[in-house]
Amino acid sequence: MSPRQSQLRPRSMPGIPEVEETLLQHLSQFEPPSSPVNTIRAEVLAHCLARADRPPGLFSLTVPTGGGKTLSSLAFALRHARIHGLQRVIYVVPFTTIIEQNADVFRKALSPLGAEIVLEHHSNLDPDANHETDGSRLASENWDARIVVTTNVQFFESLHAKRTSRCRKLHRMARSVIVFDEVQTLPLDYLAPCLRTMEELAKNYGSTVVLCTATQPAIERRPDFPMGITIPLEIVSDPASLHRRLRRVKAQHLGKMSNQELLPSLCAQEQGLCIVNTRRHARELFDLLPDSDGSRFHLSALMCPAHRKIKLDEIKSRLLMGLPVRLISTQLIEAGVDIDFPVVFRALSGLDSIAQAAGRCDREGRLTARFGEPGGQLFVFEPPHLPPAGFQRAAACSAAEVLADPQLRDFLAPDAVEAYFRIHYWQQASQMDRHRILECWPTRMTRPDDLLLFRFKTCAENFHLIDDYTDPVLIPYGETGRDLCEELRKTFDPARVRHLARRLQRFSVAIPSTQHQRLLAAGILITIHERFHILNSTPHYNGDFGLHPEPDLAMRPEHSIL
Repeated sequence: MSPRQSQLRPRSMPGIPEVEETLLQHLSQFEPPSSPVNTIRAEVLAHCLARADRPPGLFSLTVPTGGGKTLSSLAFALRHARIHGLQRVIYVVPFTTIIEQNADVFRKALSPLGAEIVLEHHSNLDPDANHETDGSRLASENWDARIVVTTNVQFFESLHAKRTSRCRKLHRMARSVIVFDEVQTLPLDYLAPCLRTMEELAKNYGSTVVLCTATQPAIERRPDFPMGITIPLEIVSDPASLHRRLRRVKAQHLGKMSNQELLPSLCAQEQGLCIVNTRRHARELFDLLPDSDGSRFHLSALMCPAHRKIKLDEIKSRLLMGLPVRLISTQLIEAGVDIDFPVVFRALSGLDSIAQAAGRCDREGRLTARFGEPGGQLFVFEPPHLPPAGFQRAAACSAAEVLADPQLRDFLAPDAVEAYFRIHYWQQASQMDRHRILECWPTRMTRPDDLLLFRFKTCAENFHLIDDYTDPVLIPYGETGRDLCEELRKTFDPARVRHLARRLQRFSVAIPSTQHQRLLAAGILITIHERFHILNSTPHYNGDFGLHPEPDLAMRPEHSIL
């Protein structure tokens, strides 16, 4: 026991009823709905509030992209927690790239309660980088907050860990509402243990689990899918009807297309988005686009978040002003980026990714309202090269089967999505516990003593949702980035270092550890305080592509923006 740490624990944390009331007051400002899309968003919210009185257990929330499921799922979670006496809401997202966005949405909605009402927790530059005070560091270690936003990696690896530091938050998961955003993104090779974990939390730990997605995967237990879970209670009464009413996109399969064949179609659009599977393909297409009117743009995870935000703000401004925009992006734009194009091209990938791409097309329904029918256009094409080998390629092949089925004319509809997941899961069934995690679980979980048979050491050694580990590079991007990096070089006060590390999240790029080591060996990175690595080569960061992650110089120095 630590008296000092005990004194740091929050004494006046707002109760769940107060948090719920604050959220509902925020949502009331959007009444009455100002558009057909907002009318449907209001209906989704009403469904969430109405179903919140159901007993704790497994739920699903199937809402098409743009249907307002982020705040509606939070409203369900808070009301459900108040009614049933649950202690907190844990919001689990798939990618670190969107954790700050979701946390900021929640903080804005709950701003009268102060920023600390929402706790972010994910791996970043430094274990303490998110937390600027002793009290907030302790809250992170213990998840001692009403609303916690974390990642799949943090959540599941904590549950399968052997270190006490990672296990200190486990009791917070009991008697909580746990919302899994974009549940279909769970890695297939860990799907079986993840599903078993969800069901265990709902069955034996008094928690409610909500599977939240636009494309609900077919993960219910059935004869051909024995590792599935008990059928969740759907919060929205008729997802198929909701899909039809929120349908804002006409989808068309173009078949195989080379870059040269695709280029005229892309250039013919005044405002068009093209999403591809690899950085190499994105760069090839971008280089082919004409740029006489300043209309071509490129987005990649090799650009630091501050750089991406500037680009996105410029793109959104041009879209609103009706200026030409042709954007080439990797799939990072599908992860919660609020952007609205009239036309979207998507390289063949998993059908869930294709549906996410459709969510960037006529997102606010303006074209659909004008024409009285779906006004956005989505074109799916098969690129010259298959997606990277592994699950990404398998997902594309499964999607190709659905696109080729003449009975599934609308391949964005719920029945097509269900067919896709059934095909995909059936083909990959042997890989769903590839790391043999379930062998570490006790054969039964009926008595407390059974937990003593859990093989935590072996489980922790084998359970890694991300196999390709990455290391961050700090980018002295713009005046703010340069100033923060320079101050980090000169600062030795631990509290100030933590503060700077937190702010530098917006100026970091994560690259594979092997590439990171090569840049270090070549002197392109310099090491500060033995753990921070700052880019020290101006030509290795480009205004169009971001970081060049290899020592050999592939960009002309005059293209650098540092």
